[in-house]
Amino acid sequence: MKFLAIALLWCSNGYVKDRCDFPISSGDFCANDTQYTTMKNVFGYNAATGRCEQYIYYGCGGYGNRFNTRQECWNTCGRKSRSKCTLPDTGLSGAHWRYYYDIKSDTCKSRYYFYYTTDEVNRFFNLRDCEIECK
Repeated sequence: MKFLAIALLWCSNGYVKDRCDFPISSGDFCANDTQYTTMKNVFGYNAATGRCEQYIYYGCGGYGNRFNTRQECWNTCGRKSRSKCTLPDTGLSGAHWRYYYDIKSDTCKSRYYFYYTTDEVNRFFNLRDCEIECK
């Protein structure tokens, strides 16, 4: 009896998969939605690329790896990635024109930086590199 109680407790407290670990899924069209009004653009975390990607959700079913904004996706799943897009801008200004990803506005912004740093900060040499990695 004691074994059964322990087994049931273990099963009920079993591993719960993190929503960021689920694959991106467009779901299915909803049965009563003949006008396809439930379709919308959403974002999901792609564990293989370590990025939040936009996709179309059909409105029913699918997995929980679904966010209304890229910011919500990064804030929820960014800790899983080692992407510098999720790091804060250092705010140091100076002599080098560089770009950083602003998670709040979902845009790559430019500014002058004084200090040279490693690649492990939210800083990119050009706008294209920033957008490729973070958008």
